[in-house]
Amino acid sequence: EFNNFWSDYATTFEYKVTEYETDHRTIYSNSILGGDVVQLLKPVLWWYEGMHTMIIVGYDVPERDFIYAAHSSDTKDSSILGNICNASNGKYDNYHLKFFHIT
Repeated sequence: EFNNFWSDYATTFEYKVTEYETDHRTIYSNSILGGDVVQLLKPVLWWYEGMHTMIIVGYDVPERDFIYAAHSSDTKDSSILGNICNASNGKYDNYHLKFFHIT
């Protein structure tokens, strides 16, 4: 699995989705670059497993948010705040976001 392999070769940052929503401006200051990866982790009992892995392709500078490549439906790309936090109506509140800065 992506998480198990790349955690040893990347600098990682993990946040609750709700934490990202409230503190995204500070999180944006971490060393996350285009080409790095964000993974949506779903809760499974007392641990989290990767549900969806997305590549960072840009930045929403005014909102201090990351743009990721989307590959489902007609969406070319989307922002974490716009699609995962806000548009999900709380669906992902118990999930985590794990960023992989590939070095």
